[in-house]
Amino acid sequence: AAAAAAAAGSAAAAAAGEEGEPAMLTVDKKKVIAEIFGTASQAFQKIAELTAHLDLPDQPMDTRSRSGRWTDDELRRLGDAVQRFGSDVAAIAAEVRTRTSTQIQNKLKSETRPRK
Repeated sequence: AAAAAAAAGSAAAAAAGEEGEPAMLTVDKKKVIAEIFGTASQAFQKIAELTAHLDLPDQPMDTRSRSGRWTDDELRRLGDAVQRFGSDVAAIAAEVRTRTSTQIQNKLKSETRPRK
């Protein structure tokens, strides 16, 4: 009888899980975790859909001090920004993203000077 009671106790402990919780609670935790991951997956899918249409910069914003020749993309963004913001250099710089306000001012001056 004692051996049977010990065996029953071992089986109950195994069913309870490592922390001594009832087996049903472990199953509930697994369902909750599965639900959390399912919801997170849906959320990340929605983020992917929403960000797929964004016009993100070719370079990170912290590379604004780029020097050298202006790329075609920078010139396109500069032209678009000038049309939208006029002479607001700060707004233009925020739109161009890869050049400083000084570089933009210099570029605008050089483009508006009569060519010899």
